[in-house]
This record gives sequence, C-alpha cells and structure tokens, in this order.
Amino acid sequence: MSLTSADVAHGSYNAYVDVIRRNDQELGRIVDIVNGDPQLKDSTSIFVLPEFGRDKNLNQRNGLDHGDGSPELQRVSVVATGPDFKTSGKVVDAACETIDVCPTICRLLGTDAPLARGKVLPRILG
Repeated sequence: MSLTSADVAHGSYNAYVDVIRRNDQELGRIVDIVNGDPQLKDSTSIFVLPEFGRDKNLNQRNGLDHGDGSPELQRVSVVATGPDFKTSGKVVDAACETIDVCPTICRLLGTDAPLARGKVLPRILG
C-alpha cells in the first residue's frame, strides 16, 4: 500500500503535517483490521517508512525539500508492527538505513537478499 500526496511538503509545511496525520489515521485503520482478523493477526507484519528524509530548514515557500545535504535527509523513522517483532510498544533507537529493510523483510519470509547492500535488523526481530 502506498499512502500518497506527501510531496506537498515542498510548498507547505502545514499541508505536509495534514498528510502525515491522515496517513497516520489510515495506518491505524490497517493495523486495527489486521489485529481484528484471526488469520492475519498472528501472521502479518507491517513496515512503514518514507523513501527519504526532509531538509532541516524551511524553504522560501515555507515547505521542506529533500536536497540540502543536511543529516536529516539520512534519518527517517520506521514503524514495524506485528508478531515478528520483539520490541512491541518500544522505541529502538539504533542506527540503520532504509536499505536494511529489504534484507530484514526477506529474513521474515525465510529467504536471503544476496544482492542487497543492507543488513538484517536483528534488534527488532523476535
């Protein structure tokens, strides 16, 4: 699933926050549906993360771009929920990269990602 319209951040920080709120509500609905289904709740894990970070400072349009080279571009949050994670309800503050998600998902599926440059995120797996 892809939650869309987040790229409004270029033109309006407030519109970006509105999109984040809407997407957060939709994610909550998805998690509730999965947890309410006896067949899905014990077999479904969900990863949510952006494709990249945003600049540290607002641009001339009061928005956020993604190209100033600031460290914030390298930092994104990941929400991982489901039976495969040992960190339920906890925050894991550990360095990782978005390229680590692919090998982690492959591990959950019982396979490897031999061409992936990332590494499995063992701190979140159960």
